Amino acid sequence: MKRRVLKILAAIVVLGLVWCGVCLHAIYSETGSHVSGQVGSILVEGAQVLGTAEKPYPSPQLKVRLDAALTLHKEFPEAKLVVSGAKGSDEPVAEGDAMADYLEAHGVAPQEIVRETRAKDTFQNLVNSKKYLTGRVALVTNDFHMYRSLYLAKKAGLQDVTGDAVKTPVTGPLNWVAYYGHEVMGVTWAWIFGGG
Repeated sequence: MKRRVLKILAAIVVLGLVWCGVCLHAIYSETGSHVSGQVGSILVEGAQVLGTAEKPYPSPQLKVRLDAALTLHKEFPEAKLVVSGAKGSDEPVAEGDAMADYLEAHGVAPQEIVRETRAKDTFQNLVNSKKYLTGRVALVTNDFHMYRSLYLAKKAGLQDVTGDAVKTPVTGPLNWVAYYGHEVMGVTWAWIFGGG
């Protein structure tokens, strides 16, 4: 009986490792994505905001997204900038507001930015922002998050999307495990339920 239980447990572990490998293969397939061709809109997906309500600031993951958006905005000055993200329970302000403030502080005119502050996950970033997007969309997010974002963009009905996968600052192996482990769960949820 004990041997049978051990075989079942071993089979579950092997299947889990195979599943993680499949997910990681998909995730890595888009980590090198870069914008190609002309774009009409730049969509920056939210990530954690730190600080206080008086002095919010982007987390390192969000800052690299915003800096990439600033570079794209210089390349495509006519493109509409859409920033999307609600206020999480552990955040001082809505991500959309903090992102817009950061972009404005770095020279982008307020009228060139659309603030979307209701989206609580990646799929909502896309669905809620869809009405503001025109032309080809440059989707800006971290490299580990790009596959799921592009996959869900299709689910949200966005047809002409190009990704700008931003290199994520990783300060240690635990960061890597946290980012990619979370993303394996996110991809699993997206494949099964089509959202997240």
